Amino acid sequence: MMIFSGRWQDTSISKKKDNSQDFKDKIYFIIGKGGTGKTTIAASLGISLAKRGKKVLLVSLDPAHNLGDVLEKKLSDKAEKILENLEGIEVDIDEARDTYLKNTMNKMKDYYNYLQIFNLDNLLDIFTEAPGIEEYVIMELIWKYLKMDKYDYFIFDTAPTGITLKVLTLPYINLQWIKKLIKLRENILDKRSSIENIKGPSYINLNNEKVKLSAEKDHDPVLKELNRYYTRIKWIYDIFINENITEAIIISNNNRLSALESERALTKLKKIKMSVSKMIINKIKYRENEKYNYTYNNYIKKLRDDYNNIEWINLPDIKVSQLKEEHLQILGDRLINKGLYNKGGNNE
Repeated sequence: MMIFSGRWQDTSISKKKDNSQDFKDKIYFIIGKGGTGKTTIAASLGISLAKRGKKVLLVSLDPAHNLGDVLEKKLSDKAEKILENLEGIEVDIDEARDTYLKNTMNKMKDYYNYLQIFNLDNLLDIFTEAPGIEEYVIMELIWKYLKMDKYDYFIFDTAPTGITLKVLTLPYINLQWIKKLIKLRENILDKRSSIENIKGPSYINLNNEKVKLSAEKDHDPVLKELNRYYTRIKWIYDIFINENITEAIIISNNNRLSALESERALTKLKKIKMSVSKMIINKIKYRENEKYNYTYNNYIKKLRDDYNNIEWINLPDIKVSQLKEEHLQILGDRLINKGLYNKGGNNE
């Protein structure tokens, strides 16, 4: 199911961003194990940037949303105003999946309408539960949001780490597959063209009408769709691996399970050449008479040693049951002052 529907009718989508080199915005993916504080970090960054005059879109990609709860604002799958310069979305994955599948089915009917053996409508329910569909839907949504022209910053509060890593690796994997599919389709058209030169055009009967099979690369709708899809995926991948545009910020707690999951994320993102410039140890206990005032779990210590090229930020546990806007802004300001505009460093 490697076909983006490409039928979003959102007037805020800009055609100015067709070239990834023209993309001037900044993207943050907030990644981490459930319960580490991803949503709080995402909200705090959004508020702090908005207060600095930046136009920010804050998006929750987690099916179990609590972004609206943190911000004390009812959110939906449409951009809702939270503050001046700050808008938020809680993605409706089920609705987005249904739209994605219906549009994809319609496109497949357009391109393969001569294959009457396929009753695609009957396959819709099967595809709805197919493995990997959710990841493709989330990637489609990310593309949709990044094409919007009104924002300076995009902050994605992500789903659990396993799903998020699959989403972020999709462009890298799909580029490999789509190249092979393009080559395969070109070979098919070459063979059709050779046969056509000898025997003449090939036709099939469709609804009692003779339809010519495409043999020209410039006019083949399937090849056009494959090339269009390749262009879109390449656009996304180029943006993801541009460290001046996209940063993954990994949130961990000071314990073994968080450290192990963070290590998996760091390894996977390094493989696809996606920049991880910050590792936040959240809710860490502050002890006045300990060296550096913090005591790290042994797994966190090893992780710090193995990845000492990225910026490490410690955030003590704030003993507040419900963080208000002013608390979130203080937290966001701290993160920004610790280097969100400047790479490097090891902030205690």
